[in-house]
Amino acid sequence: MASFQQNILVERDTEQAVRVLKKGTYLLKYGRRGKPKFCPFRLSSDEKLLIWYAGKEEKQLKLSHVSRIIPGQRTAVFQRYPQPEKEYQSFSLIYRNRSLDLICKDKDEAELWFTALRALISEDNRCKSRSDSISSDSPRSHTQKNSPSHVSSISSDLTNK
Repeated sequence: MASFQQNILVERDTEQAVRVLKKGTYLLKYGRRGKPKFCPFRLSSDEKLLIWYAGKEEKQLKLSHVSRIIPGQRTAVFQRYPQPEKEYQSFSLIYRNRSLDLICKDKDEAELWFTALRALISEDNRCKSRSDSISSDSPRSHTQKNSPSHVSSISSDLTNK
């Protein structure tokens, strides 16, 4: 019974975190070139995209392409301008041999982002593993593999980047 109640609390916390991410906030983004910059980040209303603005240009990362989320400042990108005092405010999203490296304003905000994104990413990965288990002989999987929309969605993992 206690674990059931605990699961309900975790789900409620995750739902609240997702709502906050949809509203958005400024995060310090570490890029591959140049110094870190503050950018407005938010979760899309359908919870499938992480959206931010670099200057006036909108950037998007499909959460379905994120393989994992790493707490702290462990990537090569973070090592260029390390801020060890902000270790607990930092995390990286790993996707397609790249990383999106972010620092939040405080530890609470970082936990909020980490909790929501981890839940959304693991949920999406569970859905992917279920669809991967569909037999390759089935008409559905054959259609998905060969459909133009499926091919275009694979080729555009990071829009405008």
